[in-house]
Amino acid sequence: MIYSADSLNATANQLEHDLQQDNKKDLIFIIGKHKQYGLLINVAILAFLLYAALNQANSWQWLENNNILIVISLIIAIILLITKDEAFEAEKYIFLLRQAAKQKEKSSQSSEQTKSTIENHFHSTKNLKLVSACLAGLPCNYQGKASPCKKVIDLVINGEAIPICPEQLGGLNTPREPAEQQGDKIVTINSKDVTKQFHTGATEALKFAQQFNCREAILKARSPSCGSNKIYDGTFSKKIITGDGVLTKLLKQHGIKVTSEEDL
Repeated sequence: MIYSADSLNATANQLEHDLQQDNKKDLIFIIGKHKQYGLLINVAILAFLLYAALNQANSWQWLENNNILIVISLIIAIILLITKDEAFEAEKYIFLLRQAAKQKEKSSQSSEQTKSTIENHFHSTKNLKLVSACLAGLPCNYQGKASPCKKVIDLVINGEAIPICPEQLGGLNTPREPAEQQGDKIVTINSKDVTKQFHTGATEALKFAQQFNCREAILKARSPSCGSNKIYDGTFSKKIITGDGVLTKLLKQHGIKVTSEEDL
């Protein structure tokens, strides 16, 4: 779970309130929290008792005269020895929560500034295009490499295109096993079913297209995600058949025109 700065501060406030309420009238906590003062008081009492003992000939008389102080000294000593540190650890935890909240606020402000910069850059241009990130020069294909296309790179640099990698958006690693469509499923060369990841990535990519009002996409040819009109047949033999990648199908269903870098 990811906590916001507000929730971290609220937790710290509640802990602080509970700590104050629990210990407001707790003599043991007060002595334990201020151990240095308890120690000083005890030293003073012991010094007085020692002085009294040296000046008292009868030891029994000394005990009778100072029994209350002796009891107080013993109580303080016991408290100093057995006082647990849970309350003090709680105070440390409260401090850490507040520090985490401050860092979260800074991070949030930075993220908002970055988001605003990106949106201002892209919204300043009409007719934005969605493009495969590998065509924009990003090393995100299944081999961990790029498939750079100068025209696509220029579009991105000029703020006219949004680069996305649907397979990464779906949670797949880079590099990753090559995958192809086999009927309604997407499977890797080692027969691992990655259909869910491909559909998740396509859905996330569509959200980008809709957010930036993209009406056209330029996607990687023959890719199981991005292929347009032509894809591999699922046998991993480089045989090509007629068909669309998972993302291409979804974009076309939402009225977005899809072409490949080979059509430029």
